[in-house]
Amino acid sequence: MICRRQNDIIRTDEKRIDIARPQNPPDSSRRGSRVAERQAGVISITDVLLGGDSLLSIALKTFCDKPGRGIAQAYLMRSVAPVPGCVVCCDLAGVFEHSGIYVGRGRIVHRDGEGFLAAVDPATFLERLSGKNPAKTIFVSCKDGAPVGGAQIARRARLALKDSELSRGYNILTNNCHQFCRYCVTGTANRRGATFETLEKVLKKTLGVNGWRAMER
Repeated sequence: MICRRQNDIIRTDEKRIDIARPQNPPDSSRRGSRVAERQAGVISITDVLLGGDSLLSIALKTFCDKPGRGIAQAYLMRSVAPVPGCVVCCDLAGVFEHSGIYVGRGRIVHRDGEGFLAAVDPATFLERLSGKNPAKTIFVSCKDGAPVGGAQIARRARLALKDSELSRGYNILTNNCHQFCRYCVTGTANRRGATFETLEKVLKKTLGVNGWRAMER
């Protein structure tokens, strides 16, 4: 039996079988793949030059491995301008995260280290730990690479500045910066423990956030 291929169809004497033509992945997937390759390259080169157990190698792995907020997003991917209501975050001492709400006109409402709410500029937002925080990049909540927020979220953040109850009573476990952001996003104030990971789950559920991009400087 002889088979002939014409226009991706195998013809035989008994039957005709359509062959699905493989499709190229979308541009976003290809970009993500290239970023991942560069990111892996940074780590592997460091391992070769300095050894996998060197402090610099471990530090680079830590920063590169942060989900959606590593070196790749900060330097290799397109930065974005936040819209009002975006949740923004930065690293805190390279281990934890600090978060706030972008309310427009270059201002971010956040809970400072003393528990007070304040509207600050991006530079002040980064200056945590008495100005000793090494973070240089602010990341913006995004959906499919585009910043996502909401006017109501920004409004809650601005109104919270005038609410003495929301502006005091800092607790690292139950009333921290992430808890404040969760309140702004959901409109529900509670004292349940809030971590950056739980905040990300809320953002994914309510806004469809699936990544972070560096904020335009």
